[in-house]
Amino acid sequence: MRQYPQYHRAVVTPLDLAVTDEDAAEATADQWARAQEARAILADATVTLRTHRLTWRRHPEAPTLTLHGLLVVRNVGPLVLRREFAVPQ
Repeated sequence: MRQYPQYHRAVVTPLDLAVTDEDAAEATADQWARAQEARAILADATVTLRTHRLTWRRHPEAPTLTLHGLLVVRNVGPLVLRREFAVPQ
């Protein structure tokens, strides 16, 4: 945030952030490839590429930060294992 001149003195705490999550509609070719690799390795799991957008609540017009993750859900006996892994930008 501080790389932008109008926010060079910004102080953003975790409570100042709003996070929205959704299935990815857009990603890089590398990110899609990672999802395909995970699907091939964990054929019995559900693998979903997710988008996480962080917005500053006090200044919603400020630039947002978008991150991607791989959500993996797998049934192991009676358990449902759910874990999300960061995907490099």
